[in-house]
Amino acid sequence: MARYVTIAAVYGTAPNFPSGRQLPIGTTLASDAASQLPGDFIFPAFTTLPSRLNVLPLDAAAAAIMGIAIVTLAQLVSGNLTIGGTIGTGQ
Repeated sequence: MARYVTIAAVYGTAPNFPSGRQLPIGTTLASDAASQLPGDFIFPAFTTLPSRLNVLPLDAAAAAIMGIAIVTLAQLVSGNLTIGGTIGTGQ
């Protein structure tokens, strides 16, 4: 049970999405229905092996999978959404 927010475009794949559907920056992804909140997309194939280039963790389970700190709303709106920035790295 893990939740992430996209920091780069992610392309959906079957069976969760029509092949090639783009999920824009700021989309929240959940690993399963148990961790899904309203507005989240369930995308188990992606959330089992997430990339730091595409997503940041929103909960403890996601942070443990990725090995980085949970991202907060304040960090997301600080304007530091560049790849290689300090969001989510614990620095």
